[in-house]
Amino acid sequence: MLKEKYAEQIAKIFAKYPDKRSAIMPLLYLAQEHYGYVSPEGIQEVAELCEIDPTQVKSIAGFYTMYRETPKGKYWLQVCTDLPCALVGADQFYQELLDYLGIQDGETTPDGLFT
Repeated sequence: MLKEKYAEQIAKIFAKYPDKRSAIMPLLYLAQEHYGYVSPEGIQEVAELCEIDPTQVKSIAGFYTMYRETPKGKYWLQVCTDLPCALVGADQFYQELLDYLGIQDGETTPDGLFT
């Protein structure tokens, strides 16, 4: 599916990264954009494009936090948790938000609305 729908973008990525393995990360991003997350199908397609084993692609997707391994909700909520935000109660706010939604960090509500 990626190969057909994004042929031009894939060609540009491979032109930029002559070693196919170097193109894994931008191809994973493309798969994530297409599927909404890095799906098993996306991992398989990236592996085929890069001519490597899917387990290698999965390990890269799992290592970097920028790749989602589950679909995100319609609304993606983010809460600042750096030091200045933490000093004014962001951690408590974040935990209350999770409790209110009935989810844990990184999860999506059962109705698929909030991540």
